[in-house]
Formats: sequence, C-alpha cells, structure tokens
Amino acid sequence: MANTNIFDAQEFFTKTAYYASQGRSLFRLTERPKVLSTNQNDPLVDTGWKLLTTGLMAKSVTLAGYNMATFEEFSYIGPTRKHAHTQLFGPITVEFFLMGQSLLEAQAIHHTFLVWQEKIAGARFASDEVDRGARSDSTFFALAYYDDYVCEAEVEIFAPTVNGTTNTLQAVIHNKYREIWPQALGGLSPSWESPDAPLTLSVTFEFFHTNSLIKS
Repeated sequence: MANTNIFDAQEFFTKTAYYASQGRSLFRLTERPKVLSTNQNDPLVDTGWKLLTTGLMAKSVTLAGYNMATFEEFSYIGPTRKHAHTQLFGPITVEFFLMGQSLLEAQAIHHTFLVWQEKIAGARFASDEVDRGARSDSTFFALAYYDDYVCEAEVEIFAPTVNGTTNTLQAVIHNKYREIWPQALGGLSPSWESPDAPLTLSVTFEFFHTNSLIKS
C-alpha cells in the first residue's frame, strides 16, 4: 500500500511564503568580516552571506537603547556622586523570517550565524584542521581579533503609506550600525499549534555605535 502521508517540506515553505509580507523591516549587512572570508570550502556560508548582504525581511526589530557608564566618586562626607564617562549602546534583536526562503536558504542563514560565532570563539570541533582554532587546555578560549569579526549593518523599518489610491511601503527609519556581530542566536520553534505559522530566527547583535533614528 502506497504511503499517502508524505510531507513535502519544500512545498510547506512555498505555501507559507506569504507570511514574509508581514515583514516591516529590512536588515542588511554591508561587508563580510575577515573571519568568514576564509571559509572557501563552505558553500552554505557563501549562500547565507549573499542573502544577508542582499537584505532579509524581519518580523520585528528591537532597536537599541542608550546608556551612560559611570564611576562613583568616593566621599567620606555626604552622598557619593556618580560621574559619567562613556556612552553605551544596548544590543538590538532582529527576528528574521526563514519561511519564504527555500529550505537550503533557510539552512544557510542559520548556518552562517552559527559559523560566525564559532569563528569568534574558536570552533571546538571541526572536520577541517584549518577551521579548528587553537585552544588552551585550561581555558578553551581562542578568541579572534575584534576587528576581524565585526562588520557594518543597515536596518530599514517601513510603514504603510497611502499614495493616491496605491498602498506603498515607505522607510521611516534607516539606521546604520558600526562594528556589529551576533552575540546570541534564539532557538527555533517549529510548533504545530499553528501549522502555517512562519519559521523565524531571533538574533541579538552587539555593536559599537549607531546614529540616531533618521528618516530615509
């Protein structure tokens, strides 16, 4: 008896592609960090990076907050004063759509972020000796140079506007981020509670500096 309960994963991706229309943000990396330029034998990284430089739609983007680092002035008499010395930028979190991509492209996006992190800290396991970072027997640290694993990124956030009788999307916020890198990858939640729900990947990025919110 033929098995009629065959699930076509690629067809599922295609049918749920319309969920990408929920994306109101476009995230784009503008350059490839040096630690990923050495992956000549990893076609998944090449595919993932091409998608990231072209631009990925995001379901949501949590923009960074701003903070001031301080030190406390010790005082024997009276209250202690806090003195500001450095402006700090909080991380941003981007929830990327994986649905709407092909299975290979979705895998490549996830794989690229994972390899990027491995290159920062030094992969503990690698089939290729070239990709295996030297590690201390006591600390297991093999951190890459900071300048070698950061790059720049742009985020555009769109709002629906009415232009005559035509509905169009217009970028209302366009931010640029300097020295950005992926600090945390969220887990994938392939739940069947909503079988047509889009698959997303949440990535938290640290960065050195950003401009204030600007309108394109």
